[in-house]
Amino acid sequence: TFNPTTPGEYWLTYRYTNPYTYCKGEAKCKIIVYEKPYVKLKYCPKFCVGDPIYTLSGGEPAGGTYYINGVAATTFNPTTAGEYELVYKYKNGYGCEGKAYCKIVVYEKPYVKLKECPKFCVGDPVYTLTGGEPAGGTYYINGVEATTFNPTTPGEYWLTYRYT
Repeated sequence: TFNPTTPGEYWLTYRYTNPYTYCKGEAKCKIIVYEKPYVKLKYCPKFCVGDPIYTLSGGEPAGGTYYINGVAATTFNPTTAGEYELVYKYKNGYGCEGKAYCKIVVYEKPYVKLKECPKFCVGDPVYTLTGGEPAGGTYYINGVEATTFNPTTPGEYWLTYRYT
């Protein structure tokens, strides 16, 4: 029995003695055990349902293949919440394979709402932005982060609440 646990060169010798003539013979073969490549993933991405399609990357050394739950893939589409096994496999020039594993997590998007969309008249007092649920998010007016709104100019303003 030969157990190739250490890289290097080994000689396999087969010796035979004929039981009738007592003549001996032998055959030799050099066995080379190559180093497995060190393979890693730089990071394990996390997503929310509905995030954009993600191009798989970060496997080292370059040139390997990514697998999601056992299926070869180049991208990942986070459409369903849950855990997914990401495996990166790489074969070196000797045919030795190394693998790196990680768990991709896709989270449900939180349910976010504004209790009301207030209306104002020019000259009304400064309004502290409230009513976003769940608490702890950020308010934006026309794409600019804000904590208050001062209705000094007539017009339409987009109030957005983001929670991450």
